[in-house]
Amino acid sequence: MKSMKSSCEGVTLIEVLVALFVLAIGLLGVVSLQAETLKLSQQSFSSTQALFLANDMAERMRANKDTFVKVAANAELKDEDFADVKGWGKAITSQLPGAEGTVTSAGAGAFVIAIKYDQQALANEAATESPKKITYALNVRL
Repeated sequence: MKSMKSSCEGVTLIEVLVALFVLAIGLLGVVSLQAETLKLSQQSFSSTQALFLANDMAERMRANKDTFVKVAANAELKDEDFADVKGWGKAITSQLPGAEGTVTSAGAGAFVIAIKYDQQALANEAATESPKKITYALNVRL
């Protein structure tokens, strides 16, 4: 009876250590998944902000249709052209990282609203790389 007891000593401790190791690996996976989810959520937020800002400019253009058609006759609108574009440009730079917006006439009352912004890097992308530029474009007909 005594020899059987001595051969079983420490088995429970090894089982506990193996269980803790498996649990630790699982928790590391959950933490990694949570970090990626937060980054993807930030990317989704940036894309949504670009969509809202482009639609904001489209509504400003519709509100001042005559002015936009006159000023943008086959020319690109700049921030300094008038208050609608200037205010929109400030909103873009304050709400999106490294963003710049342009409104370009496509002729016959059609315009292209484009917003370029820096996309947040994911964990599997090298941190030394420059941020990826994303362009959101919206075609508008006045």
